[in-house]
Amino acid sequence: MKANKHLLFAAILLLISFINSNSFAQNGYYFLTDQGLTIWKEPYKGWKEVADATLDSSTVDTLTISEGIGMVTFDSKNGPSFLVSSFEHGDCKLYAEVLLPHNGKAGLLLQGRYEIILADSALISDSIPNLLNIGAIAPRMRADSLVDGKVPRKNAFSKRGRWQTIEVFFKAPRFGEKGVKISYAKVWVKVNGVTVQNGVELVNSTFGGQNKAERLTGPVVFAGKQSDVAFRNVTLKRLKMKNDYHPY
Repeated sequence: MKANKHLLFAAILLLISFINSNSFAQNGYYFLTDQGLTIWKEPYKGWKEVADATLDSSTVDTLTISEGIGMVTFDSKNGPSFLVSSFEHGDCKLYAEVLLPHNGKAGLLLQGRYEIILADSALISDSIPNLLNIGAIAPRMRADSLVDGKVPRKNAFSKRGRWQTIEVFFKAPRFGEKGVKISYAKVWVKVNGVTVQNGVELVNSTFGGQNKAERLTGPVVFAGKQSDVAFRNVTLKRLKMKNDYHPY
């Protein structure tokens, strides 16, 4: 009888979590910035909901913000901070617009595990991108070395002071019996409409990921680092991808 009560309590908690996570969804889409910080977990260290953000022309390394709601910004003066969504996702399509100051750097972590680099790439060669480039996949740690980072196919960064668009299709890892992983996570990324990652396999959680152990689901995470950053028009749609799925 006692065991049944525990199972019932666990089922109720799972149902409440499902209802809460889906209360933010509209027509299958989650709007992550339109409602400010309501869809994100506390603490919000350094993160703030604002109405608008622009690059400060006098300093170029900070953002000028307007009070209100509609997007979220990060103020780096108190050190790095993660903003973690209150819901989890598996397969999905995610769209975001990001504004970075001079030499700005941030991250977008799928499931809190796999980081896509967001960085001011204005001075990087268009034809010779690197792992500091917007759209790069962060490396992972193996022993004492960083391995498996993925350079974008080209530098698709637009001009400084402009909002950069990011489109991501993400396929979660698959697991078989006893939780054994049978296929890697996979990602496709466009920056400003240009394909920079095309079906890249993510062998394991990347360096800096919050959640090291891979699972079917995890939260969306914004990584605030050594600079200010702003996000707007961030949406996520849950998908069910077949093994041979290819968005591009």
